[in-house]
Amino acid sequence: TLETLALIPEDQLDYKPVADVRSFRDQTMHLLQNMIWLSSTYLKGGEFEGDLEKEDYNKAEILEMARAAFAFSHEALKKVEPHDLRSKVKFFAGPMNIRQIIQLMNDHLTDHRGQIIIYLRMKGIKPPNYIGW
Repeated sequence: TLETLALIPEDQLDYKPVADVRSFRDQTMHLLQNMIWLSSTYLKGGEFEGDLEKEDYNKAEILEMARAAFAFSHEALKKVEPHDLRSKVKFFAGPMNIRQIIQLMNDHLTDHRGQIIIYLRMKGIKPPNYIGW
C-alpha cells in the first residue's frame, strides 16, 4: 500500500475519475482514518498523534501520515492476545468480535487501495506488483 501511495503524482492529488467518487487524496485519507479509528477504538491502540482532519495534505505529508498510521495500527495489533480475538465489541453495524474488526480493517484497506490502483492506471501509471506475503 505504501508503494502504491508513493506513485500518486503530487499534481494529481485531487484527481477523481468522476465527480461522485473520492480523489486520490480523499481515498488515501479515508483508508488511513479508518485504520486508525479501528485500531484506537477496538484494538487497544491508544491515542493517535496526528491531524486527520486536515484537508490539504501534500504528497510528502500524506506519505508521512501513512507510515505513521501503519506503525500505529501495527503496534495496536501486537497488543491483541489470541484470547482477545473472540471478544465481542459494540459496532455500529452490530456486534462483532475482534477477529472480525481486524478482517474489516484489512478488507477496507484493500478496497480503497484497489480504487487507488484503478486511478493510477487511468493516469497511465503502472502500480506495484502484488505481494501476497
